[in-house]
This record gives sequence, structure tokens and C-alpha cells, in this order.
Amino acid sequence: MPQPAQPNKTNSTIPVRPGARASWAPAGALAGVFLVGAAVLWGMNWTRGRAACDQYDYHLKAILKFAEELPRPDLHDYASATTPGYHLLLAAVARCITREPLVLQIVASVFTLGLLPVFGRTLARAGATRGQQTLSLTALALPVVCSPYVFTPGVWLLPDNAGWLLALGVLLPVVRRPVTGRSLAICSIMLALTVLVRQNHLWLAGPLIAAAWLSRTPPADESLAGALRRPGCRIGPSLGALAACLPAIAIVAAFALVWHGLVPPSFQVQHTVKGGVGINWATPPFILSLVAIYSVFFIGWVWPGVVRLWRESAPMLMLVALGALVWSILPETTFKYEPRASGLWNVVGWLDRHGIVYLWDDQPRTSPLIVLLSPIGAVMLAGWLALIDDRRRWIVGAAIAAFIAAQAANANCWQRYHEPFLLMLMALIAARYAPALPERAGKRWPSLLPAARILGPLLLAALLAAVTIGGLLTGRDALAKPERPAPARWSDPSR
Repeated sequence: MPQPAQPNKTNSTIPVRPGARASWAPAGALAGVFLVGAAVLWGMNWTRGRAACDQYDYHLKAILKFAEELPRPDLHDYASATTPGYHLLLAAVARCITREPLVLQIVASVFTLGLLPVFGRTLARAGATRGQQTLSLTALALPVVCSPYVFTPGVWLLPDNAGWLLALGVLLPVVRRPVTGRSLAICSIMLALTVLVRQNHLWLAGPLIAAAWLSRTPPADESLAGALRRPGCRIGPSLGALAACLPAIAIVAAFALVWHGLVPPSFQVQHTVKGGVGINWATPPFILSLVAIYSVFFIGWVWPGVVRLWRESAPMLMLVALGALVWSILPETTFKYEPRASGLWNVVGWLDRHGIVYLWDDQPRTSPLIVLLSPIGAVMLAGWLALIDDRRRWIVGAAIAAFIAAQAANANCWQRYHEPFLLMLMALIAARYAPALPERAGKRWPSLLPAARILGPLLLAALLAAVTIGGLLTGRDALAKPERPAPARWSDPSR
């Protein structure tokens, strides 16, 4: 006999339905949008835009180099700032089948055609347990495929989406179900494969260890006290998770020894924080600024979390905003090519040129845009976490903290590194934890909230699509003859 639906303790009018059937619409929409757009560009043999330039200037060179050297490739230095797993796999295709770039692009798109349906199906399953509408879930998913930092790496030879697909392979098992020896073994393999594609995805060890630590916390316990209670019984599972991370740590360490740094030698000047090992202090406030911008479009989903947090602990919310404000003032946050360029930094640069900038010692130093957005982003991020009403709150929190820490180790604060993670994270939290059908939940919900849940993400998807198309139309042609000699060192890889 089926068990009755259990009410959610935070939103008691909204049933949680573990056995609800998930729609394939979000997965199908994502794959369809990508395939249509990619097919057009492949058919036109389009070579204009940042991703095409990265392919021909860097990643294709690395792939063809390895294809010549197989089965003993020289990994000491090559034309990418990433670990070589993606390039080696495609090098095998180039050696055994064809070196034609367009064919390699189509073969490599399998990673994107894995990432988008996996993400879309996960989103649908998460939303089905909360009774979310299929249209709302599809709208939530679309910004991901429309992002220039997801769509274009799928069309051209960039390792970004391969890394994100493998990252989901690490995160989903530990978020969906309790950590066991079997799940740790799977995550250990997936994490090792992930860092073979992008070494900075070692941040995934953070949520993996956090999930093991929380395995002794009751699933419905969202409290910090519940996450810290009886630490003695948590040490064993945590050490087991740490052991599962050792192969990935060893892989990154081995490459660091070969390269004498965290990236191949040709990219160390560009990607290393001044002083060798340090922190890019501009990265956290920049990421929070992105959270603020995206949350505007997801306001129909995150608003209940912000309201809940304000009612339960307004002083803490103000303290979070104050901390973000102080942090945003301390580092240099003006536009600077290359470390602080592209994406939102272009808006910062426009403000700089028009004198809308704070001066320190008569020198431009702090962007008022980052100072404004960072505290808003901190409040919104707290609201997103407040939506999560079980122990997963702390796993997600660990993932966010580890991700920001990993990005801050890079001298370059580029939006392409951050946007896919944030868009997928927000959509998944919204689908699984936002109260469904707010129009039926009583007068406490603003009447515009249901419409905002669909129109907001759709507007964000449209804006991201416009940015993607604009970059493809106005970007440099990768195969055009340069007007001046290219710099001796490679200067704009995907890391």
C-alpha cells in the first residue's frame, strides 16, 4: 500500500513526492537547443568568436601534438592550461580516424550532449519530488544551454563541458543518497577522471568529504548543531572519503611535479597569483556579484528563502551583507586585461572609462558596481541555502566554499569559470527545494511570483543567448590572418 506524502516541514502545504514521475522535457529542450544551434554553426563552418579562437590557437594544437606523439605523448608543456585528459582522448580520434577539425568538433560534442541531458533529467527528477510544473522546470534549465560558456565549448574543441559532465558524476551520487563504500569508490574514480580533464575541479573533494561527515546526521536535520553533533563517530567516514580523494590528489600532484607548478610552464605567468601561491581576493566578490545578477532573474524561486532567513535571523543576514561589503572594498576590482576581463568585467571597464570608480591614492582601484552587487549576492546566496531544508544544505555550502576557494587560486577571474556552476546550482536548488505552485499556498505569496518563475529564467536565457550570438558575430575570426605577429607565449587558454 503506498505511503501518504510527507509534508515538507518548511512549506507544509507542499507535499514531497519521492515516487513522482519526472518529465523528459527539460532534457529534451536542452539537447534540442544545442543541436539546432551547433548544426547551423557546423554547417557554416563558423570560425568566428572566442571559443573558435581558443580551439585553433590552443586546444587543437595540443590535440594534434599529442596525436603525433602517441603512444608516448610529451606532457611537460603543451597549448592548454588544463590537464590533458580531454586532449589525449581526442588525439586518439585524430590519430585513428581523422585530423579534420570539424569532425573532431562533432565527436567532442558528445560531452555536451551528455552534460545537458544529465543536468536536465536531474533537474526534472528534483522538481518532480516537489510537484514543480514542467514548464517552470524547462524555463529553469534553458539559461544553462544559452550561456556562451556552455554552448560554445560544446560546438568547438574546449574541455569545459567534459569537466562539468564529470563533475556532476562526482556530485550527484553524494547528494542523492547516503555515502557508502560503493558510492565512495564510484566518486573516487569519477573525481580522478575529472581532474585528468581540469585540475582545478579538485574542489569536488570538499563536498565529497562533507557528505561523508554528514552521513551520521539525520536526513531531515538542517541545523548546524545537527551537522556538528557527535564528531567522534564522523571521523571514520570522513577519513574514508579523504582516502577516496587520494587518487585525484595524486594525479594533480604528479602533474604539478612535471610542470613545476599548477599549470604547464607556458601558462604559469598568466595563471599564477602573484607570489607563486596566493589568493586572488577579487574572485569572491566577483562571484557574489554574479549571484546577485542571476538571482534577479530567479527571484521567483529564491524569494521564499530570503524571506525565511529574514524572519528567522535578520541580524545574521545583515552581518552577511556587511562582510561581503567589506570584502568587496579591499581588493582591486577595476577592469584589467587579462586578469579581470570579459563578462561583467566589461561593464566594470565601461564604468572605469567614464570615471565611475573609487580612487585610492589617486589611482582607480575599486569598482562601485562590485561594491553594490557583492552584498546583494551574499544575501541571495544565503537565501538559496536557506531554501535547502535538510542536511544537504551543508553539502551544498561546502561545494560553494570549495569552488570559490579553487577559483581564487587563479590569477584570472574570468566569468567563464564561474557561470556554468552558478546557473546549474541555482536551477537545481530551485527545482528541489522552492515551494511549488505558490499561487495555491495562500496569500503570503506575492501574486507575481508564479509568473516570475517562468518569465525570469526565460528572460535570462534570452539575454545569455543574445550575448552568445553577439560574440559569434563580432568576435575575431580564428582563421583570419593576424594584423600583427601573435605573442610568443600562449595567452588565453581555458583552464
